[in-house]
Amino acid sequence: NNIQQLIIDRIKMSGLDESQLSLDPVGGVVTLDRDKLQQLQAALMNAGITASMIDLPHDDSGKTSITLANTDVENGLNDAPQDAENGNGTQKRRGSSLTQQGKYWFSKKLNQMARLRSLETMDDAEEFEIVQGIYNMFWIAENWSLSFWYALMTTGIKFTLYANVLFYIYMPGGFRQTQREEHGMAPPLVMATQFLLIPTSIGITEELMWTMDVLGKRAWYKIEDRPHATRIKWHIAVMLRAVDGLTWLLIITSLMLYATDVLGMFLNFAALQFLQSVDNVAFEMAKNGYLTSRLEKTANDVCNTKLPSQRGTWREYLDSIILGIIFCLMVLAWAAVNFWDIAEKKTDVFG
Repeated sequence: NNIQQLIIDRIKMSGLDESQLSLDPVGGVVTLDRDKLQQLQAALMNAGITASMIDLPHDDSGKTSITLANTDVENGLNDAPQDAENGNGTQKRRGSSLTQQGKYWFSKKLNQMARLRSLETMDDAEEFEIVQGIYNMFWIAENWSLSFWYALMTTGIKFTLYANVLFYIYMPGGFRQTQREEHGMAPPLVMATQFLLIPTSIGITEELMWTMDVLGKRAWYKIEDRPHATRIKWHIAVMLRAVDGLTWLLIITSLMLYATDVLGMFLNFAALQFLQSVDNVAFEMAKNGYLTSRLEKTANDVCNTKLPSQRGTWREYLDSIILGIIFCLMVLAWAAVNFWDIAEKKTDVFG
């Protein structure tokens, strides 16, 4: 099945030979020499199989058996989820299996593409460092500690600055309104420049790019010596980083789409670039010991923390999918703003 094939693929990439192990296709048991266990464990984790999904018993023969437990399709690794035993027996399970196969067909295809991509690029990284920033400082920090509140305070300051800029842009008599009233519709050269700046706008939005990278490469994993780094806090940190990136993208997109001259557009980009770095500056100050030793320790813990790779599964395509969606939405926004102005101008002329 998909799990067995995925294991074999990763074993080959990790330097192990298939002759060094035996695979029971019925029980799903892999047996190999103990000195090869660490390599195979890394390969399994790199394939997206977490520690909670495998059992690692040891015996006195110097062999180690790794038994794959029944798991759901959260990681898109199974062909289809199995129904529990019920009174309808095998026939109902078959019908459910066919239904689920259709439902998860897309994730299966992405899994196959991901495996081929990993084999072709020899991308066998077992772990990835987490993003060094204030949001992961919030995740790592002990609840209600100084580091916890420092991260939240920095986030609040940054979001407040964002809110001020958005209010200036969209308030009555603000940037959006004055640009159109004083200068009218943007000339064709400005429209063309706006379109060319769309991919640049996405690329320079650091928090958004990091969010896509996290979603494509990493997932929450329990860290034994950091009990406060919980799943809930992980999701909150990812959400805050995503909101940060999307808000910044909204700001620079608004300044770009309502600009009426090329030079002013570039100056707005450069003038507000510092807003993105507010949280990074706060993190660097903590890491370099400018504040307290507790903040310095937490920041360095962030720098030293790694999570298992999620490459080789459908998740590694999330970044490309999200990037494509955001690009299409920005193109639609560019077309809506500019062609709406053209339509209004024609209405004023003929109407």
